Amino acid sequence: HDATMAIMEFDEMSMYMFMEGLGARVEALRRQLREAGIECVSEAAETTSKKIMQWMKTSSDEYEGDHLVPRVGMKQVLLFESDVTWKRCLQAVDSRLCKTYNASSEDCKVACAVADVSGQDCPLVFISEEFETLTGYVRDWALGRNCRFLQPNDRPVNKVLNDVEVKRMRDFCVEQQPPGTVIVNILVNESHNVFPFWNVLLMEHFNIDGRPYIFGVQTNLDKEKKRLCELFAMNETCVRELKRLRHELQNVHIEAADDGVGLYEAANKKLMKFLNGMPASLLPLELPS
Repeated sequence: HDATMAIMEFDEMSMYMFMEGLGARVEALRRQLREAGIECVSEAAETTSKKIMQWMKTSSDEYEGDHLVPRVGMKQVLLFESDVTWKRCLQAVDSRLCKTYNASSEDCKVACAVADVSGQDCPLVFISEEFETLTGYVRDWALGRNCRFLQPNDRPVNKVLNDVEVKRMRDFCVEQQPPGTVIVNILVNESHNVFPFWNVLLMEHFNIDGRPYIFGVQTNLDKEKKRLCELFAMNETCVRELKRLRHELQNVHIEAADDGVGLYEAANKKLMKFLNGMPASLLPLELPS
């Protein structure tokens, strides 16, 4: 109860300070528009909208780059921590962990997270220490928010690199799925220090006491980073090769389970096969020694 009241008070104070700042910003914009002699309503509205959006991104913690990620799921976080617990989640997905990651509920050392499907904006209610290490985002900031903060901060860049995958991932999270339903996404993500990394994301629907959750595990493609970086040129060839990489890795979780080698090893093995077929135009330049 005390924790819930503290969160509610914090949110009220944050909202009060935010609205005060927003009011001051609007008044300052009104003065600037008058001084600039902008009289056209549409022009003034567009200018004001851009200025306010820029201010919101830099003055509140509800944005990460171009992504709105408000912390709206703290009630779900408290519910998870008090009634569900991480151990029960691990037991629910123990079979998947054993087959795909060579891990178990007794020794789970993977970058993973749990999201509450029934909560507003599908908030994260748990992240592992390995998730914090891989992404640079700590639980005190990440919990209660949608995981879209991991997508590249620049919206146009994110659209080129992840557009189809983001749509697949959103449909998987929003549409009701039976327990055990699995999806694999290959995403270009960004860490908290805006450093890109390649994420083979496996997500699975499961239930605890009839309440739906999603268990997600992040696997970092960290081999041959120099060659993978060539895809960030985002030209037509790079987009085509990125599509080929995703096709190559689409069923990697099944092969990892069948071969018993773990998803990390299976994914990086497939990555090497993909790189062997990469066009010569995308080979990194070697500087003379």
